[in-house]
Amino acid sequence: MKILFTNPPWWDGWGLKYGVVPLRRAGYRAGSRWPHTGLTLSFPGCPMPRDAVPYPLFMGYAASYVKDHSGAEVVLRDSLARRESYSAFYRHVAREKYDFIFIESGTPAWSHDRNIVAKLHELSPLSKIVITGPITAERSEEIMNTLPVTACIKGEYEKNALLVSQGHVGVLEHNFMTEEEMNASPSPMYDPATIRRYYDRNPKGCVFPHLQVWSSRGCPHNCIFCVWPATMTG
Repeated sequence: MKILFTNPPWWDGWGLKYGVVPLRRAGYRAGSRWPHTGLTLSFPGCPMPRDAVPYPLFMGYAASYVKDHSGAEVVLRDSLARRESYSAFYRHVAREKYDFIFIESGTPAWSHDRNIVAKLHELSPLSKIVITGPITAERSEEIMNTLPVTACIKGEYEKNALLVSQGHVGVLEHNFMTEEEMNASPSPMYDPATIRRYYDRNPKGCVFPHLQVWSSRGCPHNCIFCVWPATMTG
């Protein structure tokens, strides 16, 4: 069984820096507490060093968890960190013919990502597509009814991703890991092509590149700009 956890490309036209310098606009999806687009010095197929890209923590941990508990061939492909073009991403999917494709999405990215879902189904119709991330908190039923999607997973998705790989379908509600399960979990998976490309400018003073891991789960705060407490932990 072959499983892909993907953070697909998200290019969003052009913008002006300082009002005069034209730069590409790229999206930040999995790994960002508030998915958005921003100007970047990178271009499709041409990543620039010290380009701010957060590591997709939920996805990285889910990928390693599923690999550890299923024995499947699991691939984490972070196209945002790769600064991958759409054509390169689609060629990869068409060639590999994965059994499962997991995509994490949020509301700001969804009008873009739903088109990616349709294209992936066209290129690899036998692949079972699974949607995770903040978008599933409110729109799971709509997604299941309108797109060729096998399952929608709400919240942190290690355990539910494993269940889907074992045949579960439909909308899967929050399914949290116990403290014992968290302590026994493997380290997050990294895409070898991007392991030295992750960089978050907050907090100030960070040094490029980053190796990001979790030391705890959940959050006691209620920051209005952060979607994770409400959507990923309910």
